[in-house]
Amino acid sequence: MNYFKIVKNSIFSFLFVSGVVFLLDNKLNLLEIIHSATLRNIYNSIDKETKNKVYNNNSDSLALLITNEFYEKEFNSTSPLNKEKLYNLIKNITKQKPKTIIIDFSISPNSLQQTKNEIKLYKYLKEISKDINIVLPFAFFSNSNLKNQEKWIKDICKSNIKLAIPFITSEIGLVLKYNNFQNHISRVAYTQNSSICKSLKTKSISEVLTNNKKLFTNQKEIPVNYSKITHSTIYLNSMSEIKRYDLSNKTVFLGGGYGFTDIYKTPYSERFGVEILNAIYYSITHPIEYANLLNTSIIDILNGLLFGFFISFILRKKSIAKTQNMNTIYNLSLIIILFLFIIISLFISSIFFHKFFVWINPVPIILGMFIDLVINSEKKDFNDSFKTAWFAYFLRSCFIILGLYSFF
Repeated sequence: MNYFKIVKNSIFSFLFVSGVVFLLDNKLNLLEIIHSATLRNIYNSIDKETKNKVYNNNSDSLALLITNEFYEKEFNSTSPLNKEKLYNLIKNITKQKPKTIIIDFSISPNSLQQTKNEIKLYKYLKEISKDINIVLPFAFFSNSNLKNQEKWIKDICKSNIKLAIPFITSEIGLVLKYNNFQNHISRVAYTQNSSICKSLKTKSISEVLTNNKKLFTNQKEIPVNYSKITHSTIYLNSMSEIKRYDLSNKTVFLGGGYGFTDIYKTPYSERFGVEILNAIYYSITHPIEYANLLNTSIIDILNGLLFGFFISFILRKKSIAKTQNMNTIYNLSLIIILFLFIIISLFISSIFFHKFFVWINPVPIILGMFIDLVINSEKKDFNDSFKTAWFAYFLRSCFIILGLYSFF
């Protein structure tokens, strides 16, 4: 048996598939469903004690969520939130002297004429901003009320209050990374520095928001460190519960824990947006250490080559099988090895997440290797058509080059 030929075919098949996967996954984002399956496997591999942890007072930052019960009882399940109730909530929080408050919902005026409750809330925020860092989201505005909101925002900018972008990057609701943008709400909470108010002196709200969106998407993506998310969240069911917690000198992310519109998938189950913003803030101070790219590439390569070797071996045996029974056995072997390697790969991805907080998912490579090698075993002789053969080899070469590129 020509083992050199089998290894050579496995290498070229692996590089070809790597190029295809790189294009589909990294460039076209078409493999999110497979990544979601990997995420579920990682989540299920976390022990129950870690899953069930609740808030403890050791966290420097926390997410304070208005639950469905609180939303129904205090705010009558209506949005935007009642400014009088919101004023009382924020006042109760600030009594405990937190270091920073990040408000993750719109508190801008509801109409052209500000109500007494709105004026009281805005006046209070300006007053406490002298002693407590206040960060508000800048992404919320309505075209029907744009002039009034622009006036309100510029008035807010005259105080010490910071405006920031609360965007969360997700694929099919799945959050794995954050964009390291200086005006992102979590980063502003950490640095206490935002350039949005400065930009509004010369540009309109729409221009500033459009520019920040563009800059946000162009920033480096960094993995979110979720290791503290299970015990840095407070679910607030009533106003009186605030007294139970010590918020002194902490960074408090205040947001909604109700409804179904602001929920994302994470390794630690589904979480509300404000919890993810808190996790991003934690990631800034406790960044995840990437596993060495060479190490992860070697794992992918060895996994792919080993799989390709077995498949090539079985397909060669299948091609010279003399009986239908042997042919059936080889076909079953192909399916068994496919599922075996997928299970092993999911297990490997889970281990790497827990050890290094690194997302690797060799499953697309394995599926691609299987399809590529099966097609190779059934391919027809292209010698009758030089043009067809030239195009086939040219296309294959392009993806092999792309596969090499994907590892650098």
